[in-house]
Order: sequence, then C-alpha cells, then structure tokens
Amino acid sequence: MGAISYTNTVSDHTCPLLKLCKPDRTVISPLKEIYGLSLTIRLGAINEISFTIPTKIERQHILIDNPLIDLIKDRYYLKMTYNNQVEYFLFLDKNKQVGNDGNSISYTAYSCGIELADKNIRDYEETSKTLSEYVNFFLAETEWKLDYVDAAFNLKYRSFDVSSATVLQCLFDIAERFNALIVWDTKNRKVNLHQPNHIGMNRGVRLKEGILLDSLSVAIKAEDMVTRLKAYGQDGLEFRTLSPTGSNYLEDFSYFMYPFECDTNYNVIKQSDYMSNQLCIALTKYKRKLQSFQGQFDSLVAQKKTKQDYIQQEEQELSNLETQLKTYLNERDVINYTYQDQAPGRADWLNVISRINAKQNEINNKNSQIATLNIQLMNIEQQMSDLGLQLKMEHNFSPEEITELNKYIIVKEHHNDSITDEKDLLEEAKEIFKTLNEPPIHVNVGLEGYLSNLHETMSMKQIAIGDIIRVQNDELRVRLTLKIIEMQFDFNNDSVNLTIANGKDVVDENGKLKKVIYDISNTSTTVNMDKYKWNQGKDAMDGVTQILNSEFDTAKNILIGGYANSTTMNERGLYSKDLQDDKTYLVINNALMAITPDGGNSIAVAISKRGVHAEVIAGRLLLGNKLHIEDELGIVTIYNGLQSVYDTNGKIKVHLGRYPHPDSPSQYKYGLRVYDGAIDIRSSSNAYRGTQLDGSGFRAFNNNGVRTFNVDATTGQVEIIGDLTIKSSPSSYRGVVITSSGITGYNASGGVTFELNANSGRMTSQENFLIQSSTSPNRGVKMDDYGIRGYSTNGTRTFEIDTYGNAFFSGNISASTISGTTINGTTINGGNISGTTVSASSIHGGSINATTINGGTITGTIINGNTINGGTINGTKINSADININEDVRIGNRLYLNDTSGSGIYFNRIGSTGKIYSNGNHLTIYSDTLVIDSMNSTSFYNNVDFTNATSINGVARGHTSGIGIAYSSASNFLYVRINGTNVGYVKLT
Repeated sequence: MGAISYTNTVSDHTCPLLKLCKPDRTVISPLKEIYGLSLTIRLGAINEISFTIPTKIERQHILIDNPLIDLIKDRYYLKMTYNNQVEYFLFLDKNKQVGNDGNSISYTAYSCGIELADKNIRDYEETSKTLSEYVNFFLAETEWKLDYVDAAFNLKYRSFDVSSATVLQCLFDIAERFNALIVWDTKNRKVNLHQPNHIGMNRGVRLKEGILLDSLSVAIKAEDMVTRLKAYGQDGLEFRTLSPTGSNYLEDFSYFMYPFECDTNYNVIKQSDYMSNQLCIALTKYKRKLQSFQGQFDSLVAQKKTKQDYIQQEEQELSNLETQLKTYLNERDVINYTYQDQAPGRADWLNVISRINAKQNEINNKNSQIATLNIQLMNIEQQMSDLGLQLKMEHNFSPEEITELNKYIIVKEHHNDSITDEKDLLEEAKEIFKTLNEPPIHVNVGLEGYLSNLHETMSMKQIAIGDIIRVQNDELRVRLTLKIIEMQFDFNNDSVNLTIANGKDVVDENGKLKKVIYDISNTSTTVNMDKYKWNQGKDAMDGVTQILNSEFDTAKNILIGGYANSTTMNERGLYSKDLQDDKTYLVINNALMAITPDGGNSIAVAISKRGVHAEVIAGRLLLGNKLHIEDELGIVTIYNGLQSVYDTNGKIKVHLGRYPHPDSPSQYKYGLRVYDGAIDIRSSSNAYRGTQLDGSGFRAFNNNGVRTFNVDATTGQVEIIGDLTIKSSPSSYRGVVITSSGITGYNASGGVTFELNANSGRMTSQENFLIQSSTSPNRGVKMDDYGIRGYSTNGTRTFEIDTYGNAFFSGNISASTISGTTINGTTINGGNISGTTVSASSIHGGSINATTINGGTITGTIINGNTINGGTINGTKINSADININEDVRIGNRLYLNDTSGSGIYFNRIGSTGKIYSNGNHLTIYSDTLVIDSMNSTSFYNNVDFTNATSINGVARGHTSGIGIAYSSASNFLYVRINGTNVGYVKLT
C-alpha cells in the first residue's frame, strides 16, 4: 500500500473489516464469526493475513453448516479495510482441523502482489538499463503498473539476466540490485520503488518495561560483522582508481575504538574497550591525514579524467588524419600504377604528393600534442602515486601497531555483477558497508494491550512499518534505536509483535549517548558514519529527539513566526505569505509544498515526492553528476560527457557529446548522433531554404521549398535539380558538368572534350569514343570522325560503317530498314532493304530494291531489281529488268505479265528464237516451228482463222474424233469440225 502503515490514525474498529470478493473484486459477503485473526505486515515484502472459521455455527439455537465454507473458494480475494486503508489479499492456503472444540478450517491469504508469481520471465538478459525500464518490462504482460520510482534509481544502470523466474522473483531481484524497497499498492495494482532510508521516520516512540513492553529478545551476532569490505562489479570491476592508497576496499574500526576519545593534542580522555591508546591515536591521526589529502586527491582525479578525455579526443582526430593519409597514399599508388615512370612529372602526382606531405605534417603535430598530453597525464598520475605513498600503512603505523590492528581486520567481499561503473560500485559499497561494519542485532518486541490502548497512547498511534523506535531495558543494559521491519497483529489476544533489525547497543557506563567519531575509510571518499543512522544502534537523544519524545497535542499548538506574522503553522499546515501581495503565499501540507500567485486558484510551483513542478526554474548554475530532465514528451539525460534524448517509450533518439562509435562500440566519438530522427537546418532569412538529413537520406531545398538535391540512403540514388560540377581540384578546369541540358566534359585548359545533349540526344567528342570489355581489352567498339568499327576478342574487325555510307559486316544483318550502295552479308534481314547491289547467302525483307540482287534464298513481299539472281525466290511481287533463274520456276498461282505492247515470254535458245506475247487484243505465239501436242485431244473454241496460213498439213477427216475438215459442194463451203461437229467454215471461190 502507498503509505505502508496501518496504525497511523486512530480507528473506531479494533479489528479490520473483512469482505470476501470474487476475482473481479465484486464483494460477495462480509466475513464474520471468525477467530484467530492475525495480520503480518512486512517491509518491502508480501503481507499475510490468516483466520479460522468453525464448520458449524448457531442460528436460533440450532447448529447449521457454516455458509462461509461454500463461499470461500481457492484464489478468491479478501478485501481488508483497516484505519482508512484498503488492501486486497489472495486466498491460497487452506487447512482443515478436527479438535475437541469442534471442526474448523484455517485460511491464509497473501497481499495480491503474490499474483505476480503466476507470471514468468524466461531467457531475459540486459546489460545496462535503469530500474524503471526493468520493472516496466517485467509488468508489461500483467495487470500491474509502475507508479512511483525514486529519481536516483533512474540515474543508475545495472545489468540483469535470468534464465527462468516468476515476475515476482524478478521484481525482488532487481530491487536488490538497485538497493530499492518495494511498496505495494494492492488497491490500484501499482508498484512503488523507494530508497530504504526514505521509508519510515523517527516519531519519538519509546518502549520500556512497564509501558506497553511485554517481552523483549535481543540477538547479537558478532561473527557477521565486517571491518574491511572488498567490492567487485561486472567482470571483476574495482574502484582502485578512486582510492588514494590504490586499495579496493573500505575500512572502519570505530566499533573496536569505542569509547576512545582524545583532544586535539592527542591527550587521551577515554580509553577503548579493545584497542591500545597508541593504536587509537595512530588511527585518529591517519583519519585526519586522509581528510587533509582528500581535496587534493579529488582535484587530481578530476584532472586525470579531463586529461584522459582530451587524449581520447585527440587520438580520435589522429585516427581521422591517418585515414585521410591512407586515402592520399592510395590515390598516389593509382597514379604510379597507371603512368609508371611518367607519373612523377604529372600535375596530379605532384598535387597528391603535396597533400601527403601536408597531411603527414598534421599527423606529426598531432602525435606531438598527444605525447605532451600523455606526459601531463603521467605527471598527474605521479602526483597521485606520491599521495598514495604518503598514505601507505607502513608509513603511518609502527610495526607493532600494524600487528595489533591486524586482529581487528575482518574481511568480507561484496559482488554485484550488474554494476559497470566504478563510481556506482563505490557508492553501493559504502551503503552496504553501513550495514556490516558492526554486529547485526535482531530484536523481537512484544506489546501487550497495544491495540486497546491506541486511543489513549498518543505517541503509539503514530507507529508504522519502517519507523525508527527506541527500546529500553535498564536491567539488560539495553537501550536500542531500531527500525521496524515486520509487524504481527494478533487481534484476538490484543497484542502486537515487532521485528526490528540492524540495531546497536548504544549504552555506555554512564548511560550517555554513544557518538561515533571513528569512521576510518581508506578510499577517496570517507565513509561518513554521521549520516542517516537507521542501520546503526544510535541513541539520538538530542534536542529534536527530546521534542519528539515529549507528549504534546500539535492540534492545540500554533506556531507563529517570521516578520509581521507572515508565517503561520496550524492544523491546515504551514503558511508563509508574501508581504507585498496577500494573494501570493507558500503552503506546506500533506507532504506537498506549493506556491500560489492568486490566492490558491492556481499553483505556480509544487514540490512533492515525485519532484519539483514549476513553469519556470531559474538560476545561474545547474550541478549534478547525473542530470535527468523529463517532460510528457521525452527525457534528457547528461552523464559522462554524453547528452541523451529519449522519447516517451524510453527509446534513445539523440546522442550529443561522447557517444559509442557505431562500428566499434568499445571506441568513442565526439559529435551528434540521431536515431530515427532528422537534422533540419534552415535559413533564418527564408524558412524554406536549407538542408535536411535523416535515416532516409539527405535533401536540400530552395527559397520556395522545392527540393533541389536528394540522396536516397536505401538505393543510393542521387537527384539534383540544377547543375552538378565534378572537378579534380577546386582551382582546376578539368572535370564534368551535368545539367538538365546534358553532360559536358572539360580538359585542364577549360576546353570542351565531349558533350551529350539531353534534348536532342546528340553526343559529340573532340577525340574518339572507345568501349572495351574489362575481361578482353581487344574486344569492343571504337567511334570517331571516320565512322564506327567493331572488333572481336582477337582484335579482328567484325563490322564497320564509315562516314561515306559504306557498311561492312562479317556476321548477320538484321534491321527494320537496310539501305546502301552495296550491301554484303551472310544473312540479311530487314523490313526494307535498298541498295545498288544486295548480295548474301540469304536475303529476307518486306521490300527488297536493288539494281542487282544476288542470293541463295531471296524472300520478300516486293522484290524490285534490274537483275535478280537466286536459287530460290519467294515474293508477292517481283519487279526486275532481268530475272536470272538457273533452275525450275514454280508459280503457285497466276503469272501476270504487263499488258503493254511487247509484253510476253521470250525463249532464247542458241540458233532460234521463240516468244509468246500480247498487244492487248491478240496473243501471239511465235516460233520457227509451233508444235501443239496433246496426250489425248486438242480443242478449239469460237473461231479459228487460218486465213494467213500458207498451208495446213495433216488435217484429219471430219467424221473422226479430234479436229477435222469437210467440204460441201452444194454450198461450196469448207467446214472445220471438232469431234464430228462443225465449229467453223471457209467459203471457197
């Protein structure tokens, strides 16, 4: 619970009110007729409540079954209300008994933080996180939330790993790692984490025989005390560098020096119960010597740290210079390899040599600076060593004193593998040492009639878990100041048992206050035993304790102080008014300090356990070794020269200062690193103009906010709106200029060497273009003002197109249009092939036009040529002056001849001429001899005119089949018959 106190107010109920609840906390029934009710409250642990119910109860003089038996089920909840506080418990244990007084069932429930034992964490490991980060992770899959965390815990980092454990166990373990105390808020299921010394207070409560004190037992274990504590962190981490003597332990012999006392001249006033006066005096002198050297040693430690950081920075700069030098050396080697003996005379070689020499001078200077810094560091370390030499035990104690002191050196070790910083290790060691450097005291106190006397005992009603009380028994010579770590309430017997640990017997022979002044520490920081003393059995009977121990009613006392009654304290708190403005005043009440500027309508400044809340915090200097700044949108921390910015999820977003190198986490760099964010630089004169750098790349914007430059980090693509100039050096003309119009190259004199026009696609060069294979230097293409040539792997020319229009190809030609005076190739493929002479083994084209076409196979939709020579000619239309065919011609369809006069088919044979031609109306077959031969018969239709025939020989008779003639003397006609039928006649005269 938030206040972890059950008895800090007077209650009308001597027993708590108990109600049975379902798992959703719905109330089922109040719990009555129970007995044996006890409540155990533990500091930082799980509270426990138990009770017993009879199996039979009486109703109207009849014994009936107790209905609670059926109502109370496993893992049901118990709601307890006690002294205006509510806590929920979970039923887990049940025990059934049979006895002479009847049968009964006992139940035990645990505060519902025990729910976290139902959840598991497995295979979890982290090397450096804060307490809040760990707890938030552990509670992520539960109903519990993290509420308050002491700010100091979020400035410490610890490692943690677990193979398998419950969430509850992980919480206890991580709290132990950070030395934190868990406070449970079971009503709201929230976890609070406090520093142990911030829980409880000394309210002036005293218990002595005859006043409530019924029983007292004190157990002292001297074997567990420690006077020398060695501490180790992760991987054997020590804090030797923080110790003037170079030791890795804390020492304190004050327990054995008690009650030794001496004046400033070392005259003994009181002797020790254990040590000799000589040893006590030597220890006292040694303590004062340590204190006198402390300031000087702290200054040297700070100087050493500063010098080491400076050296690291200089070494990082040296590394950068050496990297630049390697780049220049590589550039020189490339020039030497490329130009060999001619390299030293080149301007670029002289330039890089100059840069190498200059960079080497920078490296030499930087090495000299680092050497000087190392000498300064050695001087600081020597001064620290000299201090340590003066503080060595053998230089401050005699051999006899060292021998005597050895009897009181009781050594133990403390290990915390989660600590990685030597300062954190030293701080924790000091806290642990406070609980070990004297015999542990375990006390059990019984208070009889405590609950019934709460109304009457004003001091006792303030008692709470974690409080410091005083227990006194003169007969046992016990007068102890103790911290309550457990309270056991037995409500049936009206008693309370208190368990109190880490106390100390504080009575000397005169019953006076024991004052420890012998805190000896062999470390850079003395263990101050006068600080918070709850783990010491310390009697604090000073003025403040006298007031707290006195019984007075603060409600009846009003303290009025300050100038002109400006400050008052009454039952409502402490009020302090502004004398110039009555509406402005300060109020302290309910653990809260607030300042209002308008009579309480609003708060300008508030200070609570969660921190300081104000609109403005003003001052000249903010000091701290671990600064933590937080608002609702993120967190800023400053630690070890590194400023870190976190988002609302606790994820790192920005590192500024000395941060781990991304490529080598063991190395550090000084600068700025942004995680999943951007660096945005804009001009003050124009909000649009500037640059932006993030994980996606780099961008630049002009005055109108238009992106003019972009580098994509994923693809490496670079986009530029404007011109890009690449030069060999800032003062040189040689380089390349890329604009939206194209690419232009310049030589060292500023002359244009090549140009590629983006609009027209035209590319010009003052020399030639040479494209060669990386695997075969002979193979490639060369283009110059003579033409284009291609070469094979062995350097043989494979094609050439010159500026006169001539083309040569040693392989195949395929194109949509092929034109030329002479086209030669093994295979020519083209949509349109035109040339004076086209020759190839195979010619294929939609349209083939040439004076002479020669080919083994000629295929085309239209073939035009004066002379076409081919083994096979395929075409829809063939036009040619001469078609020379050496083999058969097969025409799959019709053969059309031009219908102009003289068109026909001519047969040229040696010594004879034959032809078939037409003038448009007549078909003429001409030959020296015309032979019409048929395997079966020959038929003529319409008129057959033999008028111009000189003679007709071998005409068959008219009655026979075939062609014949017949004469009619009656008509004097000569008839021509075919198959015996007249088909024509000739009239004879």
